[in-house]
Amino acid sequence: MNKLNKQPYYDLNINIDNAVRQDFDYRSFVNRTGNFNLRVFNYDDVKNIFNESWIDYMHDLGFMVTYGIIFARDPNFDDWQHAHIDTIPDYSVVTNDHGPRPVVHYAVNWTLNPQDDAEMIWYQNNTEVNDATIISGKKINASNFTETHRHVIGSTPTLVNTGVFHSVVGGSNNRYAISLRSMLPGVSAVCDWQTAVEHFNPYVIQ
Repeated sequence: MNKLNKQPYYDLNINIDNAVRQDFDYRSFVNRTGNFNLRVFNYDDVKNIFNESWIDYMHDLGFMVTYGIIFARDPNFDDWQHAHIDTIPDYSVVTNDHGPRPVVHYAVNWTLNPQDDAEMIWYQNNTEVNDATIISGKKINASNFTETHRHVIGSTPTLVNTGVFHSVVGGSNNRYAISLRSMLPGVSAVCDWQTAVEHFNPYVIQ
């Protein structure tokens, strides 16, 4: 497991062929107003987004489908200047409260366009990370950090580390990405990265 835990992403052998409902209009759901938008979905939205049979399938695998985020980006959108760490709630969604928030250390991501070629990028923090750093994360220029990994997620469900500074550089297509959170029954949604990797280990593509 120590070997597995050395990178910030792992492709997963999870079937998502029938995950999203055919009648789900994700473009309307996100309601894009700029070159980058996101919308958080909660438990009330889940059955409007995902097929019930797929939700049951995930539950059979031991993962609860409870909430997440759909991200949208324009082609070639350059997000490298906005390295950030994910929190509950996201600072870009709830902006009027600047207090400390729990860090979200993991998510399961995939894009709705199989041809998506955007790259998710992770960085080594070169300075001490504190609450103030995380709060201002959306304003932090990634040139202050050292890049450690980058990965094209595409339509492969991928366990990603969201508890370290990361960003996305858009590819040649519009990007709509699903990011599932809080999927581990009996394990906190803010558990550390190693715990998440251990939980998903049976589904990691070696």
